[in-house]
Amino acid sequence: MNRRRTILLNGLWWTALVVYLLLAVNHCDTERGKLTIGEVEIVIRDSAELGIVSRAMVERWLRSDGVDVKGRPVEEVNTEEIESFIRSRNFVRSADVYTDLRGTLHIRIAQRRPIARVHTSNGYSFYVTDDHYILSTQGNAPVYVPVITGRFTPPFARDFTGDFEAEGSEEQKKSSKSYQFFHKLITFVKLIESDDFWSSQIVQINVLGGADAVVDEWGRSEEAAAGGGGRSRYREPDVEIVPRAGNHVVMLGKLDDAESKLDRLMLFYRNALDWEGWDNQRYINLKYENQIICTK
Repeated sequence: MNRRRTILLNGLWWTALVVYLLLAVNHCDTERGKLTIGEVEIVIRDSAELGIVSRAMVERWLRSDGVDVKGRPVEEVNTEEIESFIRSRNFVRSADVYTDLRGTLHIRIAQRRPIARVHTSNGYSFYVTDDHYILSTQGNAPVYVPVITGRFTPPFARDFTGDFEAEGSEEQKKSSKSYQFFHKLITFVKLIESDDFWSSQIVQINVLGGADAVVDEWGRSEEAAAGGGGRSRYREPDVEIVPRAGNHVVMLGKLDDAESKLDRLMLFYRNALDWEGWDNQRYINLKYENQIICTK
């Protein structure tokens, strides 16, 4: 008898709970239907560190797209559409848009972080971010990162925007001299950025042209790209760095062993320049293995 009573009471309790939940959901839906957007809360992650995307900037984006949600019923606000629109903007890595039960529209944004600005003599001008995203410099406030100058051809068109790693097949990347050099260049920038001293010391990276032939976006000569069977006379460029302190330029040469060359340069700074002075050398050449050639 007690067991039957227990089963009956449990059944009644669960039935009451289900009925309560259904009524609660129905009440929430009814109340939500009456809600209107009262506030728009915009949160920019890493705003103190990066400061590229601001609340005022997001508000301008929404106004320019005709997005005016204040006073509108919550049910009529398409958060997915707003989210997609914000994600399409420069320097936005991700965005989350949602509403709460108080009628507040929340916009939370994570920024892309530029690690270098490329400005070449053959017409390329863009930012590279830490997630290998290419962004135009036009219409954006200056970002103070190392600048890459010189003459070389990245593995994409001048007006390209997006993830350069996603462009082309793996087969194309393996055979593309242009892609391989650009990947080395960005890897070198990340190496600099990971070290407190070098990230504050190196302000410019200069690429010394290494191609005798005009190459297409995958590092092929114009003749070879046209199916003529010609061979590209591509030579991988040498790289110089311009430090912030001192009055000298450093020739690194090829980037394959860049880390060991920076270690060699650090030893030279500690053991030579500290004694002779930072302004006595004009050119420091680390291109050749186990050698440091200085020009005053």
